[in-house]
Amino acid sequence: MSREDQRDEPWELHLAKHAADQLFQRFTDRKNRMALAYNALHSYAELMGQGKGEEAEQQWRIAQDLATRGSPTFDDHPVFAEYVRG
Repeated sequence: MSREDQRDEPWELHLAKHAADQLFQRFTDRKNRMALAYNALHSYAELMGQGKGEEAEQQWRIAQDLATRGSPTFDDHPVFAEYVRG
């Protein structure tokens, strides 16, 4: 029995579904990472307003790292990286 016989759908539809699943997973992962970076930027702004420069800089570095560093599961996101650069 071939792989084609084991599926209930055409090969092209199977590939399209697989690609859509992968795209959704990458979007979800990236969305979560960007939310963490946004929270760090928000903390940065609050801490700067309170005159806590050292703590604020730490939050800034966290946001930059989340937005610009690639990893096995994340590619750089150029729009968000530009936002973090200011």
